[in-house]
Amino acid sequence: MDYTNLVKTSSRVIPLGSFKLTITMINVQQNKILIIVFQQLFLSSL
Repeated sequence: MDYTNLVKTSSRVIPLGSFKLTITMINVQQNKILIIVFQQLFLSSL
């Protein structure tokens, strides 16, 4: 069985100053999985 057409992923990275917001949406047939990663960027210059 071919699963390549059943899974669709779309990812988006939104920079927010010293933070980074990564939103990934995974489509598996009729199920939608939303993964939201909110991480702080530690800059060595600070």
